[in-house]
Amino acid sequence: MSSMPGIVISTLTLLLIAGGSFLHGVTPQKITKGAEYDCSSFDTPTLIAKSAFVYDIKTSQTIFEKNADAQMPLASLTKIMTVLVASRTLPAHSEVVIEPEALTPEGDSEFTIGEVWRLQDLIDFTLITSSNDGAHALGLATSRYKKETANDFVARMNALAHTMGLTQTYFLNDTGLDVSKTLAGAYGSARDTALLLAEISQKDEAVYSQSTSAEKTFVTPTGKTYHAEHTSSITGTVPGEIASKTGFTDLAGGNLSLIVEPVVGHPVALVVLGSTRDGRNSDILTLNEYAKKTLKRATLCKK
Repeated sequence: MSSMPGIVISTLTLLLIAGGSFLHGVTPQKITKGAEYDCSSFDTPTLIAKSAFVYDIKTSQTIFEKNADAQMPLASLTKIMTVLVASRTLPAHSEVVIEPEALTPEGDSEFTIGEVWRLQDLIDFTLITSSNDGAHALGLATSRYKKETANDFVARMNALAHTMGLTQTYFLNDTGLDVSKTLAGAYGSARDTALLLAEISQKDEAVYSQSTSAEKTFVTPTGKTYHAEHTSSITGTVPGEIASKTGFTDLAGGNLSLIVEPVVGHPVALVVLGSTRDGRNSDILTLNEYAKKTLKRATLCKK
């Protein structure tokens, strides 16, 4: 019995010695915020686009800009405002009848006179395919509802742009089609377009929710089927996409705008103007990656 306490003491002693060795002989690695993220500087984007703007919608801060206030042809980015005015004016349950005048703009969507579309379906189809007929039909339906003329609808677009403080934005029609070889159907800046997207993100996001669909099939109340494919080859492939709209005319070149969350819960507006048809896609991807790095760096690399 007298030997047992000695064994116990020896064991405790060994444990204490081992514990001391662990505590004093090994220095734990210091964990610092950003330790697993490369906080070194990175290059600013090189773009084909003549103008670009990246806007942090959550903080109202600029992430990147290139000639952001230059007034440029908008092409079919115009339809962002066309849809906004129509959706804010027409009752949500509305049905839109395709009038003869709706088929007059360039670009045939194979609509037929007298055909009926559900309002949100026509909005979705117009945004995905950049349908000029669809945009003009929305404008005409809004004017008919308000008992106004087609010109009054464009005036509403300009009035809303003014109310939003989009100082470089002006619309001549509801499609964005060039009026002539020297006059575009709408003008605006990359900054203005980003601010418009920010407004949509905060108040009208549901209206544009299908604009990121790579393809979608529609069946009208009269039973006609339409298959829509997006005019941007990258739409539907960018993680965190919320809204998307393309634009292209001879005067504008390639335009593209996105609302996207490069970091979850952090929406950003990306806009490029005056690129090329293919270049607008690569430009947007470049800006999205830059925004992602910038947001992560701001969060993880603070001292």
